[in-house]
Amino acid sequence: MNIPEQDYSNGPFDKTGLYFFIAFAFITLMTSCSSSQKSQAAHTEPSAQVQEKKDYKTLAAEKYESNTEFIESPDNHYVLCLHEEKGSPRYPQNNLSFFVYDLKTKDIVYESNLTNGKVSWYRKGKLAIQRTPGIMREDQTIDDYISIYDLVTKEKVSKSQLEKKTSDRDF
Repeated sequence: MNIPEQDYSNGPFDKTGLYFFIAFAFITLMTSCSSSQKSQAAHTEPSAQVQEKKDYKTLAAEKYESNTEFIESPDNHYVLCLHEEKGSPRYPQNNLSFFVYDLKTKDIVYESNLTNGKVSWYRKGKLAIQRTPGIMREDQTIDDYISIYDLVTKEKVSKSQLEKKTSDRDF
């Protein structure tokens, strides 16, 4: 049995093996460098990471491009930014996108989307979010489809439950 002799004049690797070794070394080097850059970015000074906060009109223009309605809260602490996209004959539902902007902290404190509904101010620091009901049961009212969202406590409760709690306290 004849075993062919290998040519080791270029060392123990052939050209293909050498290319794979160089590619592996290059990829390993690049991934180790990128992870060290990420860790350095995480340890930068907080003042370097602080960016100037945008006002609600700029944010609305970036998010919705046009047709935005701005409604200030009764206490002038928040602004409700509403954008409604009308439905088409094929998809007749209107889509409502909105966010609430805190004028003091200059931050968005609540953001959501709604199909075929309405959003308005309920009371100081509270939103009324109304979904359009399909077929209501006999024991339901429209208040069962209105959620009251408290911007401070971040709690959502139906208007009928909220009014029941309020009437229970009155007795």
